[in-house]
Amino acid sequence: LAARAAEDGGDAPLATSPLGPGAARELVFCGDHASWSGFQTFVEAARLLPDAAQIDLTFVGRFGRIALEFTGSYALRRLEDYRGRIRFIDAIGADAALTRPGERPQALFVLPAPVESDFCAVSDCFALGAPFIAADGEAIAPLVDAASRQFCLAESGNPARFAEVIARAVIQGLPAIQSTIAPRRVIESWRAFIDRLEAQASEPEAARAEDPFISVCLVHHERPRLARQALDALMAQTYAHFEVV
Repeated sequence: LAARAAEDGGDAPLATSPLGPGAARELVFCGDHASWSGFQTFVEAARLLPDAAQIDLTFVGRFGRIALEFTGSYALRRLEDYRGRIRFIDAIGADAALTRPGERPQALFVLPAPVESDFCAVSDCFALGAPFIAADGEAIAPLVDAASRQFCLAESGNPARFAEVIARAVIQGLPAIQSTIAPRRVIESWRAFIDRLEAQASEPEAARAEDPFISVCLVHHERPRLARQALDALMAQTYAHFEVV
């Protein structure tokens, strides 16, 4: 965002690069192979694509299991008749895939997570100018200008709708998706937030005696390293009037 702000002053909202008709050569799914990331929605949407929209598929993210079946074999089984090439990249994370748009100039990123986990991924796509199709979550839709939502958002958990939106983008092209994110405003908001934290930290303890008690509720599932990372960050906070659930 800082780089984009330096380019044009940061007052104009971010936008993705357009894709011309037939320009997309690859659909890139970013995320772990799990229900929460929309893995199954993506696989089933790919099955429903018309022949003209069956371009190469790239799965970027860690393998998993669905009903005890290895997700790589699950995808290949469900996509047995798919016409495009299918490949898996599990050696890098989804964030690394998004930070290499120069290596994927003809890629269309698909972010079908039914929860709000793709909020940051959508923001990254806008910051990097990478075209995308995403689920219309409550936290994601406000990032997209109202006039652009019809082109890049699909109903969460609905493979048929995702297939329609993807097919249209591949066959007819995808215009530049306009965001509601203006780099200068984002940076100014963060600076103001940090200034408030620093001012609060410098207040005498007596002045902060009435600070509200905060409950921090962590959601965790089979990711102990990240759980420890989150707990360590909480323990490092200067705000002491809180509990962790």
